[in-house]
Amino acid sequence: MKNTHFVKIGRLLIIIAVFLICKPAFVAADEEESRTGTFYFLFDNDFIMDSDDDYSSGLALGWVSTAANSWDSVPGFSLVDPLARHMPMVNDADRQHTVSIDFTQLIYTPQDIEINPPDPNDRPYAGISYLAMGIHQIDGQHLDSWDLMIGIIGSVKYFV
Repeated sequence: MKNTHFVKIGRLLIIIAVFLICKPAFVAADEEESRTGTFYFLFDNDFIMDSDDDYSSGLALGWVSTAANSWDSVPGFSLVDPLARHMPMVNDADRQHTVSIDFTQLIYTPQDIEINPPDPNDRPYAGISYLAMGIHQIDGQHLDSWDLMIGIIGSVKYFV
């Protein structure tokens, strides 16, 4: 049992090292490149903490535009223009605006993954994959958002 703590710490140190090594790749080379927005990649998995309680893993790939003072200055706004100008809570002229798009996949597993067949009273193996598009307005203290998510929810067999 004592070795599992060392395994967890080792996994965490590996994740931190990878992040520190890769961090320069995520920084824009100059200010001109950063004006269009930010791409991101998220990954998490229960192997980091050596636990398989319900949520098992997830990954997301997305983009968030730079913030602008008007919708007309937001890169990518034309994708949502017909709808966004009519939505409540995201058209305050005193706040900045952004748009986002991402693809996300999440996998869930039962508490006990060792038994076969799975316990019918436990969480089933399942997943969700979706494409989301969002419009947002921000200031120093608030973020108001509308997101449209289109995807599939179901048995884990559709997701692996």
